[in-house]
Amino acid sequence: MPKRAECVPPQGVELIVVRGTGNKFFAEDVLDQLSYFAAGSANARDACADASTWRWTEARSVAFVPPATVAATPRPLFALPTGPRAREAYVAILRHPILRVASRYWFEGRWPQHAPEPAAKPSLGAWVNATRLPARQSGGHLWNVPDDLYTKQFAGWRDGPMCHHGSAGCRGGLAEENLEKAIHALATHVDALLITEWLAAPGQIEWLARKFCFATDGRGGFDGATAPSWWHFPNARRAGGGHHGRRPAGWAPDLADLELLVDLNSWDLRLFASAADTVRRRIRASAGAALADALPALAPSDAPGLRARLRACPAPTDRRTAC
Repeated sequence: MPKRAECVPPQGVELIVVRGTGNKFFAEDVLDQLSYFAAGSANARDACADASTWRWTEARSVAFVPPATVAATPRPLFALPTGPRAREAYVAILRHPILRVASRYWFEGRWPQHAPEPAAKPSLGAWVNATRLPARQSGGHLWNVPDDLYTKQFAGWRDGPMCHHGSAGCRGGLAEENLEKAIHALATHVDALLITEWLAAPGQIEWLARKFCFATDGRGGFDGATAPSWWHFPNARRAGGGHHGRRPAGWAPDLADLELLVDLNSWDLRLFASAADTVRRRIRASAGAALADALPALAPSDAPGLRARLRACPAPTDRRTAC
């Protein structure tokens, strides 16, 4: 991507991978297109030593701590310094929690990614019940987590419930204080927070362009008459593999399954609403009220509304997610 004039990009990027939210697109079609990051993609376990590059950390619970305590942070938490930072920008992408779980179900929940297709496949509700708590959910490997993944990942989930079952306010192993910690982490430490549903929205694109210093027309569009080959925003790609291609247009689970998901993601639904407000405020401050006000409406948080939304979803392609 051409560099934006009179703009200083962050010195390095930490991509905090939240499974099922668009990380492949952002890594390959945004970060790898920026000339100053093109050689820097690496997993955190064997990351490039050059902090001016970018790296990704996959599906790990994060702790934002003072630099002096990074080494002492208990495992399996992935400790990131609050400052000064080796990599200046912290990126995390969130998607509507229920739509994320529905997508993961089609990706690898109906049957494993690389296994032959079985004759019988679990329903969404059956898969969720098999992978939710009390199934083991390690903070070092938050993989198929259908219940409050975001709150767990940004509140410092380790290997089990963070509150005592049966105590006031404890729900799904989490309490109000855990939600507040996750909200604070995203609003305070994740300076490049993004919403999946807005990856192609001009407001979020323009905010990204000003943050990461690539050229636009000033309104979230490419700078020219014809879209160049590096401009991928209208076609945010989904991750390869999985069984997305089998998902038909208008697919929606039983209402009971959606009600189960809404119940199991009560903390995440609140966290997602807060995160969307944070992103909207940042876009308004950076790119202007018009672009912030034009951001697309997000899916509702109730089961009937979600079912109606899913009924209107197109079939996915390699260049388009289902919803």
